[in-house]
Amino acid sequence: MAISREAQNTGYKRAKFFSISRLLLPLALLFCLCVLPAHAQSGLKEAQALNSIGLFAGSDKGFELERTPTRAEALVMLLKLTGQAQTALDSNLPHPFTDGGWASAFIGYGYANGYTSGVSSTEFGTAHPATAQQYSVFLLRALGYTINEDYTYEKALPFFLSHAPALPPVGEAFTRGDMAAMSLAALAAPMKDGSGTLAEKLSAQGLFSIEDYKRARDGAVSDDKDAVTVLMYVAGSDLESDDGMATADFQEMLDADLNDSINLIVQTGGTADWHNDWMTDGATQRFQITDDEVIHLSTLENALMSQPDILSNFLRWGVTAYPAQRYILVFWNHGEGTMNGFGIDEMNSGKTLSLGEMSRAFDWSDTHFELTIFDACLMATLTNGYMLRDHSDYLLASQEIMPTEGLIYSSWLNTLAQSPDISVAELSRTMISDYIELSDKQFRRFITLSLLDLKNMDQIMEEWQGVLMQLSKKQKNGKQSVLVEALESTKTFGFISSYDQIDLIDYLDKLEQRGLAETAELKQAVEQAILQTGTLDVEISNGLAVYVPYNKPEQYQSSTRSSLLECGFSEDALTFFDLFCTL
Repeated sequence: MAISREAQNTGYKRAKFFSISRLLLPLALLFCLCVLPAHAQSGLKEAQALNSIGLFAGSDKGFELERTPTRAEALVMLLKLTGQAQTALDSNLPHPFTDGGWASAFIGYGYANGYTSGVSSTEFGTAHPATAQQYSVFLLRALGYTINEDYTYEKALPFFLSHAPALPPVGEAFTRGDMAAMSLAALAAPMKDGSGTLAEKLSAQGLFSIEDYKRARDGAVSDDKDAVTVLMYVAGSDLESDDGMATADFQEMLDADLNDSINLIVQTGGTADWHNDWMTDGATQRFQITDDEVIHLSTLENALMSQPDILSNFLRWGVTAYPAQRYILVFWNHGEGTMNGFGIDEMNSGKTLSLGEMSRAFDWSDTHFELTIFDACLMATLTNGYMLRDHSDYLLASQEIMPTEGLIYSSWLNTLAQSPDISVAELSRTMISDYIELSDKQFRRFITLSLLDLKNMDQIMEEWQGVLMQLSKKQKNGKQSVLVEALESTKTFGFISSYDQIDLIDYLDKLEQRGLAETAELKQAVEQAILQTGTLDVEISNGLAVYVPYNKPEQYQSSTRSSLLECGFSEDALTFFDLFCTL
């Protein structure tokens, strides 16, 4: 969110229009511990979902979801979730235990492969009750994590909940219903090696089709849906640790007149020092914000906001735990455009999430939002819109830097609470006008905000890559100096520092004027995608920026190029950038 690191040193960053001392926060707003969402279920839908893809079986007594699973049943589930159950049956390996019974082949395979041991030298404990902690170890093994290397046994359950979109088991007893719910959540979690989700891995092995899995997964979501779920990914960074800007925005949310039609769910982290008593310094946590309190939901173990799997987990968990008719997603922190992506994580050496990493996270989570908002600098870009095209209908973001105050949460959340079915266009109009009005009153400079329709992004990207290939040919024909001239005359964004971002429409005009490329179809597609804009003290801002590596070619070569490829750019299209950086 807000102003870039370089711009902060110019004195542009100013105090919030009110200050909040941690000593003055009302005690009534202190968080409650470990509150579960209202949609926590017994596991029936999850068991049915797993059963439909061959991963969970019952008996003549049904699924027996209220019964505690045995150690043998937990082991069988591990082997199913690693695609080895049939191999275990076929192998029928020996083992030293006398109580194997019906599970003897599974026990032999698990023992031979080091997946499990017995409760004694001669007894496996086939009928002994399994615990959530033990089952978490099994699920983490299926995801590629190693005990005592990635986590300790004592931390197995919280570590699993940090890396899979699962709810903690309800009640003291661990049940087969809990086992089913945790197993379905594990399928949606990315593998440790980043190769994809567990479901994708098992689908590639032929255990089930990914389409059948998605139907089963989506069918397990509660039918009891609220009107709107707003998910906020708040990486506090120095904006919070220095000046309490995230805390100030949380206060704005509390000032809104929220009602039961809205779920406002926040994941926080990325800062060493919170200016409130709700969040724990240095921790990654989840909260629900209502009209009068901040409710603590969970604290994530070994989770950093700048990790793509942690973002993916939050997205899938959020839409599963808080089902709604409409979903809105907000990213809060620094933004550094196509070059560096989103967020600065104080707990991870200042790392950001590149757009390539964000693309991975969205693909893993397989979630879709009606509106995605970046309360962050420089994120109204073609690359960002293209990255989000399959995961969001609309994007609201700024071409330029944003002041630390950012959006006015009390205003637009009030509007949404009063009219939960309000159109995106109407809601965005409120957000843009309030943002411009506040900036004008506070004498802010370089203010932009635009609403983009992402259904046009495939055409825009296709046309843009076509333009880049035209420029590559001009480049090879000795037009480099004219290309540089066109670029240098185009409107740039990023205040005093360079993020190699320019106004796309202005650039297309400059190219056309010099006969460097035919751009009419691209320009028309871009203009159709830009639904609303708001500006203050910016001479040229048409609503969508584009990245061209002209000031920092070394950054392009070291990291941004690979991020562009992850976001869907072709190698041919990047030929222009490659040559531009070397000439």
